[in-house]
Amino acid sequence: MSHRRGMIEIVRGRHLSAGFTLLELLISMVLLAVIVGVVAGALRIGYTTIEKGERRIERLERFKVSVALIKSQLESQVPLTRIEEASTKNYFEGEKESLKFTSNYSVWSGHKGFVLVHYRVETDQEGKKNLFVEENIVGVDKVRETVLLTGYDDIHFEYIGSPADPTTAEEEASDEWHDDKEVPSQVRVVLKRGKNNFTFTVSLRAKAVTVR
Repeated sequence: MSHRRGMIEIVRGRHLSAGFTLLELLISMVLLAVIVGVVAGALRIGYTTIEKGERRIERLERFKVSVALIKSQLESQVPLTRIEEASTKNYFEGEKESLKFTSNYSVWSGHKGFVLVHYRVETDQEGKKNLFVEENIVGVDKVRETVLLTGYDDIHFEYIGSPADPTTAEEEASDEWHDDKEVPSQVRVVLKRGKNNFTFTVSLRAKAVTVR
C-alpha cells in the first residue's frame, strides 16, 4: 500500500513539474510582447527611412525635370506681339510670382507650334510656395495646367534688361517687366528651400515677331 502511494506521489510530482506556473506564463508573455515591440519598431523605422528616401529621390527627380523644362521653354521663347486696339502689345509679361510668354516648346507636345506659357507661384495653407504652369496654343482658349514644384520657402522671377545707365557695365535685375516693344535679355529663377538656395538664369531671344 505504501509502495503504491509512493508511486502515485512520484507520478503526480512529475506531472506538476512538466507544466508552467502562472508567473512563468506572465513573464513569457511580457518578454514576447517586448520582442514583438522591438521588431515592430525596427521595421517601422526601416520603412520610414525607405519612404523618406523615396520621397527625396522623387523630389530631386521632379526638381531636375522641372528646371530642365523651364530652361527649355525660356530658351525657346519667341517674343511674339499682337495687334490690340490699333497698337502692338507684347505677350511677355513679368511679375515677381508670375511670368507669361510665348514659346515654341510645349510641356505636352514638345516643339509643335507656338504656345502661350504662364508660370505662376501660389502659397499653400502651410505657407509654402508651389509653382504651376499653364499652357494654351496661341489664339486657342483651351488651357492645360500642371504643378512643377511644391513645398518651397520662396520661388520668384527676376528680369534683367539693358543697364539703366549706359555707362554701367552691369545690367540691373527687376522683379517685374512690362514693355510692349521689348523683352528682357535674361530671366532669373530663384528657388529657396530651407538652407538650400538655387538660382539659374536663361537668356532670351530679343527680336520681336508680330502675330496678326
